[in-house]
Amino acid sequence: NGMDYTNSHEALEANGGDFELIEIDLAWTSDERLVCLHDWDAGFLAKDGALPAGPLPMAEFEARAGAAPWRPCTLASLADWLRGHEGVRVVLDLKAGALDAYGAIAETYPDVLGRLIPQVYQPEDWARVRDMGYDDVIWTLYQYDGDSDAVLGWLARMDLPGLVMPPERLEAGLALRARAATGVRTWVHTINSRAELEAVLEAGAAEVFTDVLKPAPILRYEVESSGDVAGASGLRSAGGELELARG
Repeated sequence: NGMDYTNSHEALEANGGDFELIEIDLAWTSDERLVCLHDWDAGFLAKDGALPAGPLPMAEFEARAGAAPWRPCTLASLADWLRGHEGVRVVLDLKAGALDAYGAIAETYPDVLGRLIPQVYQPEDWARVRDMGYDDVIWTLYQYDGDSDAVLGWLARMDLPGLVMPPERLEAGLALRARAATGVRTWVHTINSRAELEAVLEAGAAEVFTDVLKPAPILRYEVESSGDVAGASGLRSAGGELELARG
């Protein structure tokens, strides 16, 4: 509906059927609870025209969010959503207190831990988060100041399903160097046009983060062959049957 960064249940439902991975932002409330939120200055949290000066208590967050045109999400409701959507995993992003959050999640919701993919922001945190019990942990470079050689040095000591980077790192050739050196796949953020998508894939990206793009439809076929002799073979798809003459 044109809104982005809502981190809402409507956003989860709108994308859960199209994507296997969805990124959700988490933020700490002032009473140390986790909610799905990009920034505390979100417009839907305003009261009497004033935005919050900082984190709110959970009760106040829920009270203000009740007036939003969507259903805001908390860590608890996100876990419930995951239990009902087996094919989707969630990439987690936090601006502050990430390690504490990942530890709390691991202790509180162990049944959905395999469905969550934490992002770490400094390479020395990767092993610590992995040891909390997460199946996959990815490293995102937007808070890392080291150069490409430093990144490659760390990658040699890590087992990453994905290395996340902004386009400028990709353009400097880091994705290709990382893939050649360690086999790691690169995820690039944030790509919102087909032209950008084609460019970053050409530059070595394997996946992208996007606000608006949808995956291209995949057609699946079932083939029936007549073998080495003359006869009719069949190719079936969701769009109907295509006959292949052979002779």
